[in-house]
Amino acid sequence: MPIKSQLSTNTGLTTQPEFTQSKDPEIWQDLLAIRYAIKGLQESLDLYTGALSEDVQYWGNTTPASSIRTQYISRVYLKTSEAISFGQIVNFWNNAGVCTVQKANATDATKPARGYCVVVAGVASGAYGEFNVFGDNSLYTGLTPAATYYLSTTAGQLTVTAPSTSGNIVQPVGYAFDTKNLYFNPSLTWTVVP
Repeated sequence: MPIKSQLSTNTGLTTQPEFTQSKDPEIWQDLLAIRYAIKGLQESLDLYTGALSEDVQYWGNTTPASSIRTQYISRVYLKTSEAISFGQIVNFWNNAGVCTVQKANATDATKPARGYCVVVAGVASGAYGEFNVFGDNSLYTGLTPAATYYLSTTAGQLTVTAPSTSGNIVQPVGYAFDTKNLYFNPSLTWTVVP
């Protein structure tokens, strides 16, 4: 699967060694090989850490399972069944045998939180998008530090107060480090308000 050509780090090395190839061809060749090795290491680290996203043009070219990075398992590329905005909490559901994304909602147990949208422009209905399933989510403002956050009965949103209406689910989805950083790690189990 192709990855973006830019790298998340800059070594400061030029593409070619700084002296002419004809003067010292063996040294020039060795320095070029070292540069390629360093670039390969940078690309591997970006792939391993997930520092770079997949190019948008490739989001729909793979199955959901193969879109999950082996070492960076928090990022997936899936198709949506409704428009999803940047930062909204999402649910993954079986749409005729295809894992599809919709807004999560605590109104009942059919749409528990599974991830959040990291596409700044949002994702149109029927398009592929990039979603994180856990980790530091710095897309919010006004969070209460150290507070636990729950899935809200407002589609795609969080709340610091657990839902309390009969039939709603109470699903912890994370806790705030500070006013804008939430450690997102939605519980796979929840309770239903009696």
